[in-house]
Amino acid sequence: MREVSRSFIAKMRPYISPRVPYFWLVAILLLVFIVVIILLSRPRLKAGQVIDQFGTYRFPSGGHKLEINKTESGNVEVTVHWRTTRFYVIPLMVKDKFHTFESERDWFVSIDRYQRIWLFMGEWNKQWGKLRKMPSGGTVPYAQAVLMKGLMFTGSKQFGFGVQNVSETGDWAGVPQPFFNRIPDKEEASVWGGISSIPGSPPPFTKQQQKTITNWLRTHRM
Repeated sequence: MREVSRSFIAKMRPYISPRVPYFWLVAILLLVFIVVIILLSRPRLKAGQVIDQFGTYRFPSGGHKLEINKTESGNVEVTVHWRTTRFYVIPLMVKDKFHTFESERDWFVSIDRYQRIWLFMGEWNKQWGKLRKMPSGGTVPYAQAVLMKGLMFTGSKQFGFGVQNVSETGDWAGVPQPFFNRIPDKEEASVWGGISSIPGSPPPFTKQQQKTITNWLRTHRM
């Protein structure tokens, strides 16, 4: 009875095919291949290139994705899809909404060599009517502005990641030259909401700042 029982138990054990791990490996590789094909199908921007058309674009580094859409409400929605991985193998794209504003405004976008997004929004003309409420619940100010999303220095050597209104903070270091050249009315304080004057030319990063931010991007594979 003991031998019969052992034979019966052996037959009842689930059979695990050695091909199962290969199936998951093939599935993961196929997923990676599809993601790569999708990314490569998008136009790849050059660092500093100015964008003023709706569409989806690849970052100069090739990994992340910039999406500019016009919503049903008549707004411009700028979204960033950051490339990352799960378990060091499975590729993922993390959606990160940058900014939403009225499509009546003049606008253009640029990505610098440090993977930072620069956005210009023109002044709101009161003849267009009242300001519309954005999805956040607030409204965009009348004055034109320049926003930047990405790495920024908070001290001589310290830096963080976030969004700042450059036209208010005056932190123009590293702004792409083509983007800066296209900004209108640099000397007209009234259209900027009475902010301090914009520099005549974009200031560069110091050598130490360039080294710090470049090393960070390389370490985090940005």
